[in-house]
Amino acid sequence: MLFSRLYRYSLAPFLITMLIVAVPAAARALEVGERVFNSELATEIAFAENFHGKANIAIATNVGADWKSEVQNLAKEFEVKYDATVVWRTESKREEKGLIIVDKSGYVRWKYTDTHANPPVETLKTELAKLKRNLPLSVGSPAPDFSLTEADGKTQFTLSDYKGKKNILVSLLLQTY
Repeated sequence: MLFSRLYRYSLAPFLITMLIVAVPAAARALEVGERVFNSELATEIAFAENFHGKANIAIATNVGADWKSEVQNLAKEFEVKYDATVVWRTESKREEKGLIIVDKSGYVRWKYTDTHANPPVETLKTELAKLKRNLPLSVGSPAPDFSLTEADGKTQFTLSDYKGKKNILVSLLLQTY
């Protein structure tokens, strides 16, 4: 009997604590490096059906009319040059304003949120260019310098740090970046 009272009185604070923790986690927006799948955004734009594996996407939310018209004029260039599609979104639930770039595999690669300004178009082009896949390197050609971050998010590896070593093996597995 003592156990049942203790259980009953401890259950209510536990449930309240869970609500306090779970609700903000569910309401927060996607951050760089997170997957779009199973998010409200993925459902809204039908990511799996329309974009997964097909195109990089730039999702613009609550942007100004002047910026929107400028980007609409460049939309064809984005498709051809950067293999990217622009998706326009008006969001009434949150006051979020800005731009998210999602790569073909469904990861958020870049995010710009500023309630006072639209993202610079040149910055958008620079970020889209980072996703553009170039022709593969030929065997024997020098590798371009790049950096990778360990899964812990702290350890950084740069290829140039290993210059002069005899053999270096870099293995990038699909959808692990």
